[in-house]
Formats: sequence, C-alpha cells, structure tokens
Amino acid sequence: MGEEQAVSKGWSVVGVDGCREGWVVARWTADQDGNETVSTTIEVDLGTLVDEVRAGDIDVAAIDMPMGLFDDGPRFADGAARKLLSPRGSTIFSAPARCTLASTDYQHACELSRNAIGKALSIQAFNLLPKIRELDNLIDGSDQDKIVESHPECSFSSLANGPLLESKHGADGKAIRLKLLITALGPLFEQHWNTDRPKQTSSIDIVDAWSLAVAARRISTGTSLRLSDDRIDPTGKIAQIVF
Repeated sequence: MGEEQAVSKGWSVVGVDGCREGWVVARWTADQDGNETVSTTIEVDLGTLVDEVRAGDIDVAAIDMPMGLFDDGPRFADGAARKLLSPRGSTIFSAPARCTLASTDYQHACELSRNAIGKALSIQAFNLLPKIRELDNLIDGSDQDKIVESHPECSFSSLANGPLLESKHGADGKAIRLKLLITALGPLFEQHWNTDRPKQTSSIDIVDAWSLAVAARRISTGTSLRLSDDRIDPTGKIAQIVF
C-alpha cells in the first residue's frame, strides 16, 4: 500500500552540475499516473531550486558540489570515492578546506589551505569556490536529506557495475555514458537529448547533470550507495557522497 501511494502522488528529482553559465539542472518527473517528463535548464543560481526542495516540489536534488568542509585534513568521502573509481580515482578532487571559502585570490587561498591542512589548494578547487560558497550559504544540515552531494562518475559506476575507464572528454567515453543514460531514462531522454537540450552550455556538463538525476532517483527510492564517515562540519553539514 505504501509503495502504491508513493507512485500515485508522482515524484520529481533533479541532478545539478556546475557550468560556466551557472548550473545545469536536469529535471526528471512523473505525475500521479506515471507519465514521465524530462527537461534540462540552465540556472544562474540555486536559490529557487532550494526553495522548491524545501516546499516539497522536488523529492531529491543531487548536486556535484562538496558539502561538509573541514580545516583539519581530507574528507573520508573523497578518499572512498577515489578507491571506488580506481584506476580513475583522479576524477575526484579533494574538497577545499572551509577556511578558503571566503578567498578570492588563488595565492591567498593556497596559503590558507597550507596553514590548515598542510597542502595548497588545487586550481580546480579554487575555481569552484564561488559555487561551493553559494551552496554552502544556501543550505544547512537539515536540508541534506533531500539536497545531497553526489558525483557523476560514481553514478555512472553504479549504472555500469564498475568504474568507466574511458574519459568523458573523448568520443568513446561520451558515447558510453549516453548509452547508459538512455538505458536508465528511456527513449524520452534520448529524444530530449537529440532535439531540445540546451545548446549554450557544454554537452559534458549536461551528461553529468543527468547522471546526477539518475542518482537522485536512486536516493529517492532508497537504492543508493553512500560514502561517509558521518563527520559533521562546523556549520552542521555532513560530509558524504551519495549515488
């Protein structure tokens, strides 16, 4: 009966990946009759999406951005994800130390990072600081049952029953990932990809966002995997990667 009720009210999940223009939001929904829809939008910020989640209009939002940041060393979740994706664990970058969030200068951020955890901040992590800061300011620990840190390659590893060895930046890697998404999402997604996905942003970012939407659906149905040591950061956020 409980499962029938869950289906009857419909569901809505989103996958969110950062992009140059802001955020790619991949939305996958089903109405009370089970009719599914898919859409991809580019949002300049996450404020409206967070409001939708809190209002109950979105069941789960899976976001490829670190939540739960510390000043005393690396996160367990990042190391566990690297082991999961070995030999391509380098696709998981180390989350920055919390003390670097306010920095807008790379050298200053590196100095803060060295003082806190003994090593400099990667340029990749520094470039993401504005987005990490935006999300960190928008949510608190009470949001994290529905607004969840995830990772595209971890999601794809679940779809493929193992880590993908081909880079997403190559033709073969992209084709493999698209095939996995079409299998998971069905012909509706294939049509969307071919006809009305946004063209103003990187197709790689869209592929990643949709892998996160699939992860969000697994999370909403209780079939996801979770990497965490359950540490809570000073702002009350848990450090975890769920997919």
